[in-house]
Amino acid sequence: MKNDFVLIYRGSLIICQRIINEFKKNNIHAIVKNQNESARLAGFGIICDQIIELLVHRDEKNLSIKIIDNLGIEIQS
Repeated sequence: MKNDFVLIYRGSLIICQRIINEFKKNNIHAIVKNQNESARLAGFGIICDQIIELLVHRDEKNLSIKIIDNLGIEIQS
């Protein structure tokens, strides 16, 4: 199952939210990996800078890249 998802973008929370909103419009369900939020919820506080990772299913990779390109965002994975 882990190999079914690929890292599509790594960046700030604000840009990731913009990408997620576009993904939702196109029925793409991204997994958001936010170490800071996980640490905060567990009571450890912030452990690193504000880098968020977006993962998508391998089948949705090409469409996801097109969406990010159309937004004018440089892919940083």
